[in-house]
Amino acid sequence: MAYTAATSNTVTGPVNSTYATLYSAQFEPMVMREIFKSYGKQFGFIDFLRMAGKEISMTRDSLTSFALNAYNRPVTVKTEVSALSGGKFAFYIAAADYDTNNDTFVRAGDSIMIPGYYFGKDYDVQAVVESVGATTAALTTAAFLESGLSLANNVPASTPLQVGPTVHGRGTDQPSAKSRGMTSSTFYTQISKETTDFDGGLQAQDLYATPSGGLWGLALADAEFALDYQQSVALWQGTLNSNSLTETDARSGTSARKSTKGLWLHADSNGADHEYVGEFTVKDLDAIDDLFKTTGVIGTSAAILCGHSLFKGIQNAAHDYIAEFSGGTDLSENMMKVGFTPKVWNRTGIDYQLINLAQLSDHNTFGANAKSFWVNAGLVVPDEQVTITDQNGGIYNSEGNAGGKVTLPNVAVGYLQNNREDRKRIIQPVAGVNGMGYAASNTYDRFQMAYLSEYALFAEETQKLIRLFKEGTGAA
Repeated sequence: MAYTAATSNTVTGPVNSTYATLYSAQFEPMVMREIFKSYGKQFGFIDFLRMAGKEISMTRDSLTSFALNAYNRPVTVKTEVSALSGGKFAFYIAAADYDTNNDTFVRAGDSIMIPGYYFGKDYDVQAVVESVGATTAALTTAAFLESGLSLANNVPASTPLQVGPTVHGRGTDQPSAKSRGMTSSTFYTQISKETTDFDGGLQAQDLYATPSGGLWGLALADAEFALDYQQSVALWQGTLNSNSLTETDARSGTSARKSTKGLWLHADSNGADHEYVGEFTVKDLDAIDDLFKTTGVIGTSAAILCGHSLFKGIQNAAHDYIAEFSGGTDLSENMMKVGFTPKVWNRTGIDYQLINLAQLSDHNTFGANAKSFWVNAGLVVPDEQVTITDQNGGIYNSEGNAGGKVTLPNVAVGYLQNNREDRKRIIQPVAGVNGMGYAASNTYDRFQMAYLSEYALFAEETQKLIRLFKEGTGAA
C-alpha cells in the first residue's frame, strides 16, 4: 500500500508547573501503561531494551571493548587442487587468511582436516602441515597420516579446511607460538534533542494546567515520545558520522555531529541473513537454528524482533504446526474462542520470544517503505551475556568501578553518566519573561521545555545476529 500523509488542521506551535520524565522511577509500570494508552505510544526498540533491562552506564562518549577471537579458524584454499604432489596435499592459502604480520591460522605441526568426499571417504582425511607458505604465492604442504590415498574429486577454490590438532614425535621441538588475537569494537554516543514550546499565559488557564491530562499532559508526553522515536531509529538503524558532518556550536565554531551505529547495520556488517520465500514456515525457524549452530550460540533463548506481517506469519506457522500434529482441537476454548497468540516457540532447545516492534509497521515511519520491507523483516538476537575487556575505563562494572573485565548483555543501550552528570534524559525549562517564578533567560513571552539524551548502542558478538527478510521486498 502506497504511503499517503494524513491531512491536519493543526500546526506545530507553542503549548509547567511540575515536570518529571515519564521514565523516572516515580512512575510505576501501571502508570506507564496508562500514559502509553492515553497518548498513543507505540512499542519501539528503545522500549524493548528498557523493559528487558539492557541498559548500561558509560563514563566516556566512546567505548572500545576487546574480545578474544575463536581458538581455531579454518584456512581457505586459494586455487583448485586437482592432483596430489609427491603423495602430499599442497595448496595455496587465500589472502584473507593472512594477518598483517603475514601469519596464518595454521602453522607447521598443526594438522588439517580435508573433507572425505574429495578422497571417496566418509570421514575427514587428516594431514600434518610440514610447511606454511609465507605469501599467497607460496605453497603450503601437508603429509597424510593415512597411506594409499588418492584424489577422487578435485578440491575447488574457496574450500575451507578445518585446522586440527598438532601431531609430534618424542623428543621433538615445540611448535611456534600462535595467538588467536583480539577483536576490538568501538561504540559511539549520539546526541538527540527535542523541544516543547508554551506561549505565555497558557499555564494560567485551567484548560492547560492539568498535569494529569488535557493538552498540557499531551504536550509533555509528546516531547518524550518524540525523543523515544528518535532513539529507536538510531539504535535500530543509525549510521556513524564517517562523513565529518558538523554544525555550529555555542562558540560559533563547529562541532561534529555525534551518531551511533544501529543494530541492523551491525548485523549487515557481521551477521547472517535468512531470506524466506512466501509465507514463513517452521522450516525457516529451523534455518535460523542452523545459522545459530554455525556461530556457536550456546544460549537457551533468543528474541525475534519483527514487523507485524512477519509476526503474523510466524503466528500462522505456529497454528499450522499445531493443526498438523494435534488436529487443531486445542485451538478452541469451550467452543467459544478460537486460536491463540504464540509468544514463545521452542525449537531444538532454544526459546524464540516473538516481539512485534510496532515501530517497523508505523505507516508514517518505517511502514512507509514502498516495498513493505520492514513489515516483513525481522532480527533474531540471542539473549547472551558477554565478558569484555574495557581498557579505557569507559563503562561501569558490577562493583561500580570503571575499566577492567566486565560482563554485559550482548546488546544494550548505554547512557553517558559520570561525575554527577546524568545524560540519560535531561529535561530542563528555558524561560523567557514568565509569571511562573523562573529566572528569565531571554525577553520573549514564552516558555520552553528542552529535552536531550546522549546514548549509544552497545553490541557484541554481532556475528550471531540473523536478519530476516522476505523475498521480493528488496533492500530497505
